[in-house]
Amino acid sequence: MIPDKLKEIRESTGMNKKAFARFLGLKYTTYNNYETGLREPASDFLILVSEKFDVSIDYILGLKNEREVLHSYELKSNEYEHIKKYRSLEPLDKKAVDGLIDTLSERQRQDKAETEHAILIENNRMYMSQYDYGVSAGVGNFLDEWDIPKTIVEVEDTPIARKADFILRVDGDSMMPDYENGDRVFVKSQETIEMNEIGVFIIEAKCYMKQFKGDHLHSLNPDYEDIQFNDSQNIKCVGKVLGKV
Repeated sequence: MIPDKLKEIRESTGMNKKAFARFLGLKYTTYNNYETGLREPASDFLILVSEKFDVSIDYILGLKNEREVLHSYELKSNEYEHIKKYRSLEPLDKKAVDGLIDTLSERQRQDKAETEHAILIENNRMYMSQYDYGVSAGVGNFLDEWDIPKTIVEVEDTPIARKADFILRVDGDSMMPDYENGDRVFVKSQETIEMNEIGVFIIEAKCYMKQFKGDHLHSLNPDYEDIQFNDSQNIKCVGKVLGKV
């Protein structure tokens, strides 16, 4: 049933297998084995599909026929596994697990509160890391796997800034008119982005800021050609562009 559901979800996007695999950050052969039933998907893959396409794990597993929207209270596949293991424990062991969860949860709450407080300064300002080498909105910049200098900069405390993980400087004009040479952009670290979103990609050790189109990267400036994907390339998405600083 899983292969049928994966095919149904993929076909609803209009992408072929190769484009769909790239969209999910997988090798084509890996995804093809999942859809053809030659290999059983791992739980993290089921979670990825569930979150990307707003369907429940039950739907992907074929336990429900309706392609319902995923709600926050529905269990994900790795949570199913945790619950199964938890139920097999002795009562004293369950109490130990409960205590550990409570302790870790409280520690995370405190750490988050301290971190949020620490980045805020006077007059509605905050600190953020900025890479001092520009991300290419042109022919590509060499970043040497992010081993580049960075500085801590002060920015206005805004909802977009709070979602971002770092700042990059735009180098080039292939993303005009939306982004010009010298602009600084907020970037949220993530390994995949949605169709038509603008992201930061590393291809063969060169860094680009482009619009994701499934099987290629698109330049908003018509003077620049798109970058087509091929199986021999080493392509990595490192983040989603949220907007200008």
